Amino acid sequence: MSKNLLLPYPIFVFLFAFFCQIQPSFAINVQQLSNLYPVDKDLISRGNLQLANKNQVNYHYEQISLNGKAYQIGIFEKQPIGKVRYLVVHDSEDASFDSGLQSLVNHGGRMVVLENHEKRGLYDQISQSETKIDPNRIFFYDENNPLDEQDLYLFSQYILEKLNLKSDSLLLALHNNSRYSRFGLNFIDELGDIRVACRHDREQKNLFWFTQNDFKNFDKNQLINNICQNDFNVVVENVGEITDKSLSNFTHFHDIDYVNIEIKMAKKGNGKSEMDTKNAQIRYINFLLKSLEK
Repeated sequence: MSKNLLLPYPIFVFLFAFFCQIQPSFAINVQQLSNLYPVDKDLISRGNLQLANKNQVNYHYEQISLNGKAYQIGIFEKQPIGKVRYLVVHDSEDASFDSGLQSLVNHGGRMVVLENHEKRGLYDQISQSETKIDPNRIFFYDENNPLDEQDLYLFSQYILEKLNLKSDSLLLALHNNSRYSRFGLNFIDELGDIRVACRHDREQKNLFWFTQNDFKNFDKNQLINNICQNDFNVVVENVGEITDKSLSNFTHFHDIDYVNIEIKMAKKGNGKSEMDTKNAQIRYINFLLKSLEK
């Protein structure tokens, strides 16, 4: 059975960068793409390009090639950078991109998004096809295989490197879950070992997702108590000994302060529904940020 990475995360990031520099057989190439020809439909839709440019949000996209495949990510940043790092791994979840960008405009920060041609799965730029690989299931190191053969794990580490996590950072993952899936409080028992801390938002698909880890830089229990005094839903995942390869599990095993905000997905192409979903996600983000200031 595959195990979790044993190296502490900060040490591994150092070794990962060192390894990429000194190994001539390790084929990884990073190309910065031109902003003159935006590759991300999310950026040029719903007023996002104008929002970013008008508010001095710095951004660029990169293509990361390794072992015959290539993936794209976008990096967004606005001063003050602060402690919060936003991550959007599913390109099909428009409100996550929109609310993350709006939060950068409102508060500053740094955000990394995956560009997968508006698909949920990873999109390989070489074969020009969706891989069906869930990008939230690539945060996993298999110690039984050589590092240079683990393309997906290496890509996941590059994503985390681009977030520029510091010792006092909070990693905030933004997700929108399908309107038609069984994800939500009504079916929480089907999602694993998860405890409902409170249920006050009438939309059962909207929620804060924590793991059982204590935070290094914040009082997590006090934070949850504060959230639960208001109109929000909160769940806490009890991560087991074996990783499910998700980001939440990776942060648990490597002591990274992490919160996931899940919001019910909008009706595609419905302007009112998309705005309502964006606003719902911003409401969760804003309350979290305000609570962290206390």
